[in-house]
Amino acid sequence: ARIVAAAREIIRSEGVMAVSHRRVAEVAGVPLGSTTYYFATIEDLLRQAIEEDIEAFRTRVNAELDATRDGAPTERMLHLIGAEAAQNDVRRADYQLYLVALLRPELLPCARAWSDTVIDLFARIVPRPTAIAVAALLDGYALREAIAGDEEAQLHDELEIQVRALLSGA
Repeated sequence: ARIVAAAREIIRSEGVMAVSHRRVAEVAGVPLGSTTYYFATIEDLLRQAIEEDIEAFRTRVNAELDATRDGAPTERMLHLIGAEAAQNDVRRADYQLYLVALLRPELLPCARAWSDTVIDLFARIVPRPTAIAVAALLDGYALREAIAGDEEAQLHDELEIQVRALLSGA
């Protein structure tokens, strides 16, 4: 648990490319041999980190969905997006893991699981085809945000307009 927690901390603070057995052992305060004993490859460690991030995301979103159960679909979706946006370091780390999975074939099942989880959770608010469209929209905005720098607030305003437009028929 400490090893994966250390890997997730490194991803949030330094980025996914900074994850190495040596760096994880240092942050976790364990011998280097412990990291390689439990995780033979960095991909094994990243896979576990992604799985834990998916579960943490699922828990957060389910709590938000339960808290807004009686709201209109558009307002529930915007509330959920806002709640996730408030966790900027977590969200950026999640997307780094998601994107690195696209570059490492052995992590592709994790990327698919992440995508399926997002869609499944959004489908608690809107019909599944709309949930897929919202997820795709958010993925696009996450990429734009990653390169936007100081324009982040403007992107959030644009995203709200796009979500409202997309869900106006939901």
